[in-house]
Amino acid sequence: MLNVMVVDDERIIVEGLTQIIRWGELGLNLIGHAYDGKSALEMIVEKKPDIVITDIKMPRMDGLQMIEAVRSKGISTHFIILSGFGEFEYAKCALRLEVKDYLLKPCNEKEVEMSLKRVVEEILINKIHKEEKENKRVEEEIVEVQDEVIGNICVTQIKVCVEKYISYSELSLKWIAEKHLYMNPDYLSKQFVKVTGEKFSSYLNRIRVQKAKELLESHDTEKMVCVAEEIGLGHNPCLLYTSPSPRDRSVSR
Repeated sequence: MLNVMVVDDERIIVEGLTQIIRWGELGLNLIGHAYDGKSALEMIVEKKPDIVITDIKMPRMDGLQMIEAVRSKGISTHFIILSGFGEFEYAKCALRLEVKDYLLKPCNEKEVEMSLKRVVEEILINKIHKEEKENKRVEEEIVEVQDEVIGNICVTQIKVCVEKYISYSELSLKWIAEKHLYMNPDYLSKQFVKVTGEKFSSYLNRIRVQKAKELLESHDTEKMVCVAEEIGLGHNPCLLYTSPSPRDRSVSR
């Protein structure tokens, strides 16, 4: 249920509203009342009611000043003004303060209940929209996390394939996608870049260069073809470059 307060300096008005309005049927819980704006402000700050029915002309602080003070504190209470003053300036100020309704005294309980009903419906609709928005945000976060997890798994599997099949001349992301992961190569390409920050082709070249350097430390220059074959360059040792000194052996990209 939504919580509501009544604020009016006339006790007869407060008591009348308390008794004649069918609060429960409207989905409302009457949590308190006040007879002046300052006392009402203190109660609103403490209890944060969903709806407040208030007069304008009251001692210590008038209704409009009270509403403005509530707004300045960021409290989202909905206000219905019930006043004997229908001056345009009051109505203009109430509009600026986003008052939900402006009822003129005297009015009967049906008018008050209709006004309350409209405000209740608006609050409930807003809550539904807020929940839907929050649910959508959570769903998007879940999808993002799932996508991140899947991306990390895919990249891990791609790297495993590269390590295992580095000697295959046909090794490529498309080959891995079709022969081992059975996934769309374009999707894998995007995930690889997203996770690692580099293209697969650059990664593969870098790993081949690294592997070749390691192999060159343990192969004689007469066996350059073996090195080329072991890093997937087939019978193309010309892609490898060695300096006269074994210590300075390097691989050309």
